Amino acid sequence: MPESFPSRALHACFPGHAALEARLGGEGDDCVAFHVRTDAEWMFLRAKHPHASACLDRLAALAPDLAAHLPVAVPAVEHHGRIDGHAFVGYRAVSGEFLSHALERGLDATRLRRAALDFANFFRALHALDPEPAKRVNVPSSDYAFGMRDEGWEEGDAASLYARDLEAYRKSRFADADTVTFLTQALDRHLTTLEDGAAHVLLHGEVSPGHVLLNEDGHLHGIIDFNGMYVGRSARDFLYLYETFGRRWTSDLLVAYESPDVTATLDELRFLHVWHTLLRLMWAVEHGLADLAARRSADLETLRNGLRPD
Repeated sequence: MPESFPSRALHACFPGHAALEARLGGEGDDCVAFHVRTDAEWMFLRAKHPHASACLDRLAALAPDLAAHLPVAVPAVEHHGRIDGHAFVGYRAVSGEFLSHALERGLDATRLRRAALDFANFFRALHALDPEPAKRVNVPSSDYAFGMRDEGWEEGDAASLYARDLEAYRKSRFADADTVTFLTQALDRHLTTLEDGAAHVLLHGEVSPGHVLLNEDGHLHGIIDFNGMYVGRSARDFLYLYETFGRRWTSDLLVAYESPDVTATLDELRFLHVWHTLLRLMWAVEHGLADLAARRSADLETLRNGLRPD
């Protein structure tokens, strides 16, 4: 990040505050985050590449509608611009304890049930929003559930993209005939599912424990990181929670969400979990992480054998 960026952004956004300082909050593949304290705590994100800039531009365009209609706190962008061609946004920090931290301490059955109900309310409100305004600001739309990559959005029809993933595995040193057959059959069933005509909705895309904040009572207070929004099938938004909490808990969430077909959505989530595991394996292979790839391959074999505990 250019050394001058924080001061230039702060001068543009807070011209009456000459002595503000930015504290580095973290850095990922897409953005650099930093904290700023005025009369409130602010979070600023600065894009690192054009794809991330496009995501922040879309977030800034949609943030007012999200903040107005969602039942939890979300990044309500108040500052948005570009410096040296890189987009940035600024919003009042969403407070609370990250769900990932709470899970490390352990959540009792009551708090888990409460979380399922809170998530159901959030998803019901998000998925009820008209997706057309999102499409008008170039939020991508697809039946392929893994199109948001570090390097940009994956273009192409779902069948072709899933087939490409399978072929990459088939050519890898971890491929075996039984797993190829398992993946081929799972994909065939999923492609049939895609013909059901389910409506596309606006998706957060990355609802995981690291993006969820709880209040002191343990209720869902806020959700951050809407940078990966896209328009697609509703099941995708439940994937990381399914992987974290399992099938039974997710079933409770889907009942509270008023899913029209809980069993079908759970079956779709199982496929998405299998494919996510495959993609994580291929990512490890691509980056030369042999030990991690071996663990991901073992995870895939466990799923193939139906041994995943729920």
